[in-house]
Amino acid sequence: MRVSRSQFSVLTLALGLVFGSELGAQEQALLSDPNAEALFESMPLVLTASRMAQSALDAPASIFVIDREMIEASGFTEIHDLLRLVPGYLVTDWPDGQPSVANHGLGDAYGNRLKVMLDGTAINNPLRGDVLWTDLPLRVDDIQRIEVIRGPNGAAYGAGAFQGVVNIITRSPLTESGVSFMGRAAAEGKYDDAQLRVSSGSDEQLSWRISASRRQIQTFESYNNQSMEQIERGVVNAFATLHVNDTDELSAQLGLTDGDDTRGYPAGRFAPIHGESVQERFLKLAWQRSFNAESELSIKYSHQGHETNGQWSARVAGNPMVYIDFDTTRDALELQYFDRITPELKYLLGAELSQESAQSPRFFSSDETYRDQNAQIFGNLDWSPWTDLSFNLGGNLEYNSYSGELFSPRLAMNYKIDPHSSVRLSTGQAYRRPSMLEAYANESLIFNGQVIDTGLRSLSQVVPERVRHVDAAYLIQIPELKLDVDVRVFLEKYDRFVDDETCYFTGSGAIFQPCPFPPPSSFPPVGSSVDYLLNQGSVSTRGVEGRFDWRQSWGRVLGSLSLVNIFNVDNVTDVDAIKSAPEAAGNVLLIKYLPERWRFSLGYYYQGSMKWLNDGDLVKPRNLWNAKLSKSFGAPGSESEFAITALSMSGDYPDFNEAKFRQESMVFASVRLGF
Repeated sequence: MRVSRSQFSVLTLALGLVFGSELGAQEQALLSDPNAEALFESMPLVLTASRMAQSALDAPASIFVIDREMIEASGFTEIHDLLRLVPGYLVTDWPDGQPSVANHGLGDAYGNRLKVMLDGTAINNPLRGDVLWTDLPLRVDDIQRIEVIRGPNGAAYGAGAFQGVVNIITRSPLTESGVSFMGRAAAEGKYDDAQLRVSSGSDEQLSWRISASRRQIQTFESYNNQSMEQIERGVVNAFATLHVNDTDELSAQLGLTDGDDTRGYPAGRFAPIHGESVQERFLKLAWQRSFNAESELSIKYSHQGHETNGQWSARVAGNPMVYIDFDTTRDALELQYFDRITPELKYLLGAELSQESAQSPRFFSSDETYRDQNAQIFGNLDWSPWTDLSFNLGGNLEYNSYSGELFSPRLAMNYKIDPHSSVRLSTGQAYRRPSMLEAYANESLIFNGQVIDTGLRSLSQVVPERVRHVDAAYLIQIPELKLDVDVRVFLEKYDRFVDDETCYFTGSGAIFQPCPFPPPSSFPPVGSSVDYLLNQGSVSTRGVEGRFDWRQSWGRVLGSLSLVNIFNVDNVTDVDAIKSAPEAAGNVLLIKYLPERWRFSLGYYYQGSMKWLNDGDLVKPRNLWNAKLSKSFGAPGSESEFAITALSMSGDYPDFNEAKFRQESMVFASVRLGF
């Protein structure tokens, strides 16, 4: 008998109610451990706010940690979906490209206002500045936690840390050992996934982990004769650490992705159903010397590369071939040192040199490889003149071969009301450099020497976007209730907003906006259009957001709420900018421990009405319900588990554009075996 999604949701809820009065043996053992109370009595240490490990009570920026239990309980199998748990963060997908993530609005198909890092190393793609989420050379199962900065953080990470920072921290080989296998499968062949992990454990001087996976997923079916998408990816991720001696450590990390996409419009002229191939590579080599618990020197080199290739025959006169191809690289060398001078004063200093390159006949109408060089120095100073009061002064000075010199400062003050609560005030400035496409775009479709279609064009130098921000936050942990809460109010003003405008090469008396420049040679007939990039005006956002984390013997409840208002949209062509953030969005994740090592989780995600910019459009208020029922077995620590997961129990849902796209819902079974 086939169980419908609605029947499945009723079944899982019923099981939660029936078995909810008892604890599983694993949870009872944890809570009976005298050291377990430490989980609730101290704020977690975080790394991403200032590049130095510190309590969230002392951090100069609001930070949200997605820990391993939340990752497992959410049921999400794609990394970008985990960011739905973060207050203020907006996540979408569309079948013509990669998923997109924004914070507090201004999101479009190629979200490029967040800096995303893998173990502290930037992984944004140089072409558009966005993140190719489905191509990342790691999987959800490789992640230990994700630290998310909920606002600009240019002082720590420079241009690109514009709306926030996402730092994906992978599982250390020191924390696991042996062999594990994970398999997932959904009905009707919409999803299948297999992963093998091998880890050495922590007993050896050399610790290592290797994981390999292959997945295919039907993300979109054609809706109203619009685009469809199916992806297939193979991923290898490896990490090794060599403890040379008591002070020195060498590490290496390697990630490879290889895959194929099938996407396009059944009736499309320029993009019929077609195939695309992708390859992604990531390498990081690092040396670290620890002088003592609060003094460390590190040097790391990283390389990132990406290739996308595809071709198809357009359904226009002559059936010209259309090519979607680009090749990008990023190489970086970073030096970082931190130390404590006195009990009241500690600091961090660092420098980075990097080079990005992009080559694409499609987007640049030439075989030329474009390159940008970037150099930056950064620092953070923490000063605690009194026990309960601390100041953080941070800054990042950088020079880019295209954008010139930029300086991103930050000043923050933290006051501890008591050992479990604090208030923070902070202000600063951050930038987003134009991506290589925004800087050098000349997108054309050429057939027999004739330009038959055009896309983006860069006509003059686009200067970096800027945001000036101020926020206040209150954090409290109540050990008696095992409850963490934080509330934040913010004001952000963006200016020099980069967008495109559409103009037309027309004759006299045309009703459309004429282009402010002459057409190129061999351009198509009168009436053709082009999208050209330029700096526009300013946009301001203000709001309040909060989150809570409540742990009890029977389980855990987490939730967040974000209220955002976009105002003062001045001299911005896209009138939808003022509607690009929902007035209200939030989520609740319930984790319920059940007898005999069963666990049930239920996630609810609400997003008010909003508009995604450019290729996107209206998305009406949305309610998503996810559920997961799992059973652990085998030896403690083996992570062996069987589970059934339902994503979007109410069915396919509108995403990115209400009229065009429906994201696929799924029910799938999974099994993990650990040895």
